[in-house]
Amino acid sequence: TVGGGLAAAATTAGVTALSMERLIQRATGPEDSFAARLRRRLDVIASAETTLLGRTLGLADAVAGQARRRQPYVEA
Repeated sequence: TVGGGLAAAATTAGVTALSMERLIQRATGPEDSFAARLRRRLDVIASAETTLLGRTLGLADAVAGQARRRQPYVEA
């Protein structure tokens, strides 16, 4: 498996960012948990969308996609 992570500089800001990253990883639990999957999805949206509106629409699309995937497939 390939894991995610953060490469931080050895400065006060870098140490703070690394500490926050570790705290968030502990809070979200295992990599396959709902919170961890949601965080990864939000990271992807945030890297592609620069506006609040774009991020909100990306989140709405992710939620709608999750709802579509959970519905059973019924042939017509």
